[in-house]
Amino acid sequence: MTIEQRLEKLERELAELQEKVATDFTTRALTVAEDERGESYALMMAHRLGPSLVLFGPNGKERASLSATKDGLGLVLFDKRNNGRVALGLGEDEWPALSLYDEKGARRARLYVGADGPVLGLYDAKGNPVWSAP
Repeated sequence: MTIEQRLEKLERELAELQEKVATDFTTRALTVAEDERGESYALMMAHRLGPSLVLFGPNGKERASLSATKDGLGLVLFDKRNNGRVALGLGEDEWPALSLYDEKGARRARLYVGADGPVLGLYDAKGNPVWSAP
């Protein structure tokens, strides 16, 4: 499997994880921190995919999510409109990847480090490669 194929697989896994984390909380949640009104700022969750820690901003919107699954680890940072903007993952192969998204959700940059070394890619608003190295 090439580095590009491995990176694509890791990004698919991370996207699936983001979607499942957002829609598949069917289990227990423990409030770790709350404000004076009793609104949660941090939740620890256990669900069928694995444990998660979710942080919320003062407006009650999700700002960060850290999840561990059988396929790896994922950290997603959200903007004030609750759009995922930064995704950091460590896949089951133990290689790290970082993806940066624009305000519309399009991946604009990604960095992956694999057995053959680092790969950096930059993309236009439609997801087409603009530049990559090596």
